[in-house]
Amino acid sequence: MCLVKRSRPLMVVIGALLVLAARPGSPADAAPLRPEVATTAPAPLPSGAIALDDQTSPSDGQTVATSPDQLSLVFTAPLTQAPGVVVQNGANAPIAPGPVQRGDDAQIWYVALTSPLAPDTYRVTWTAGGSTGAYTFTVGAGTTATDTTVAGAADTVASDTTSTTATETTATAAATPETAKALNVIARWISYLALGSLLGGLVLIAYAWGEGVEYVLTVRFLRLAWGVALAATVLNIACSRAVQENASLGSSLSPGAWGDLTDNASGMALLARFVLLLACGWVISGPERAVDEATQIPALLPAVLAVATFGFTRAASGLDLFLTPAGVIHVIGFSVWFGGLVLLWRVVLAGSGGEDLVDAVRGFSRLATPALLAVLLSGVVLTAKLLGGASELFASSYGRLLLLKAIVVAGTVYAGMINRQTVQQRLARQNHLPGRTAVRLRRAIGTEMLAGIVVLGLTGWMVGSTPQGLPDAVARDHTRPAFTTPIGNDNVKLDIGVGPATVGLNDVTIDVLEPAQGLVALTLRFDPVDAYVESIVISVTPTLTGRGQMIVDDVPFNAPGKWVITASGDDTKGKLGESQATMVISAGGGSVATTPTETTAPATATTLTAG
Repeated sequence: MCLVKRSRPLMVVIGALLVLAARPGSPADAAPLRPEVATTAPAPLPSGAIALDDQTSPSDGQTVATSPDQLSLVFTAPLTQAPGVVVQNGANAPIAPGPVQRGDDAQIWYVALTSPLAPDTYRVTWTAGGSTGAYTFTVGAGTTATDTTVAGAADTVASDTTSTTATETTATAAATPETAKALNVIARWISYLALGSLLGGLVLIAYAWGEGVEYVLTVRFLRLAWGVALAATVLNIACSRAVQENASLGSSLSPGAWGDLTDNASGMALLARFVLLLACGWVISGPERAVDEATQIPALLPAVLAVATFGFTRAASGLDLFLTPAGVIHVIGFSVWFGGLVLLWRVVLAGSGGEDLVDAVRGFSRLATPALLAVLLSGVVLTAKLLGGASELFASSYGRLLLLKAIVVAGTVYAGMINRQTVQQRLARQNHLPGRTAVRLRRAIGTEMLAGIVVLGLTGWMVGSTPQGLPDAVARDHTRPAFTTPIGNDNVKLDIGVGPATVGLNDVTIDVLEPAQGLVALTLRFDPVDAYVESIVISVTPTLTGRGQMIVDDVPFNAPGKWVITASGDDTKGKLGESQATMVISAGGGSVATTPTETTAPATATTLTAG
């Protein structure tokens, strides 16, 4: 019976399971770590403080058609020294200005712009003579820089002793653009398909089809796979950098900006993949090197190592003794199997041929079995490490996707077994590949290859979800804290980390050490000391009700200088009191100093025992 007919029931089952996997999960699964974040408006400037005059150009709220060459700041009083100036775009990313120079008198100061400003809304924060202020102007169409929100924040009003008015803010979509995220997934998928095809094709040629390098179609296949893999990897790197560093995709295409990816293992693996792909150009320019015994190992090694870098996807916060090796074996085994299939389908079975084509088909049958065995065994290890328990197969989106993938893989193995049997029956005693046999085998191989593409698509889908067996800090590429400072008293102890601790969007890591449980309400407030910008309030509960870690991404710190962190809350026994620490946000790339302090709980607070 034809393999296609046998596969129809399997495809119907796969389609039904795809619908099941797309079903929304439980509320806890849909938004694993999204705390409540709000910002509060700053208090008004004291009377008599230095301020900007209306003659400032561009002025507050002004829209200019093209980028100005410089900013002209006109103050209401002379300054004894140059003001501090920070310029940010609509995504809160700092724009490096030129030097600040004195004008005709000490009230006028010019800030050179080293490069033209793109159409956007820009915020200028200045500090002068003990006073601080901020204003916005727009170049072209622009966006509203002051109307931002942190994704997932509830409509919350935060208040303090100065009775400031709370406003809801979110990290703008430009900070981690959805377009870059979507392109990143697609680029990684295409890169894996092309690079796997390249490695599997080279391995099959080196193992069983040395004559293949003499075919023009083979050379074209290898060059196409290499070119697509290289282009997709460059796009993968650019998108990853744009998402991680809150940058535009255009600026991230420059290799000079890729150094930002060296902060974690997954970023370094991306860069290593690009370098190794460039090294693959040596064998692509002379495919016979993959057959020659003297050059075979150095010819295949770059492709093997380039594929191995996909095994570091879950290594954003470090390497795991079991997870990383299993991931490397998994991707290499899959690539050897899948790439061999693609070469057979695209080149070997394109028509009738001589004994060398029969050898290639037989050789792949021998090669596919150990490759699939490596995929299955490493997949078991990865499942045991990542799933977090059998109950998660149906309780989480990751588990449902994993179950669907397991069923598709089982169908793929079944299809492969039929294909191997077909090869043994039809080519057991033949030294020639008839055209009719080639067509039938090509159809069967195409079905098996299509199943492999579905498996790879599900794998890419799973990478975007957080497995229960892996901490969120590992599953997502968070910016490493530039510092960690303790904060707390006798009732509560926290470790707070902020990274990269520069003006703009930051990731805030919150570790609750004590109490182990019983938190009813715990909030963190970040107040600027030297700047007239919004305060930030993060609600730790109900995400954490005791000991544990949470990471809040894309928190906007809109001014450099000292910030005071205040922790306050309640547990089941009473108030926890207030605790404070200080930190410093740099204008960009500077070192960060912290001075942790501790305050005593108010007299009305109840003394609690930790834990």
